[in-house]
Amino acid sequence: MSKAAILIISFVFIITSFTLAEDIERRQIVAVRVKTPPKIDGVLDDLAWKKVKPSEGFIQSKPDMGQPMNQNTAISIVYDNENIYVGIMCYDTEPEKVVATEMRRDHEGVWDANDFVRFIFDTHHDLRSAYYFGTNALGARPMPG
Repeated sequence: MSKAAILIISFVFIITSFTLAEDIERRQIVAVRVKTPPKIDGVLDDLAWKKVKPSEGFIQSKPDMGQPMNQNTAISIVYDNENIYVGIMCYDTEPEKVVATEMRRDHEGVWDANDFVRFIFDTHHDLRSAYYFGTNALGARPMPG
């Protein structure tokens, strides 16, 4: 599998839940504490990743809001005393068709024309304030805010 299809991101925040719309059931992903952090190399084969059952069965926001995804995505979250590590495996039956053309930070074109992953850490569990993260297969980053 190509490294472009695997995204690993390291964070220092705690995840509580993610939701795409109010009428869609809230989803929680449980993070697992590890003594040894995973190696950040684009491959999810470390012992740390084997300690957690990946969360799957997500829904899409585009093109069919609320419908099951037509390609599987698996998310694993582990943490240690210093960081939270998010491992995302984006499976694709036709990886040559993954659209990743934009790398510029804060460029809106990333979210309009590229395949991407986005998620939210709702650390206050108030559905109002959160930390937002996203990227595409090239590693583009969204506007802070």
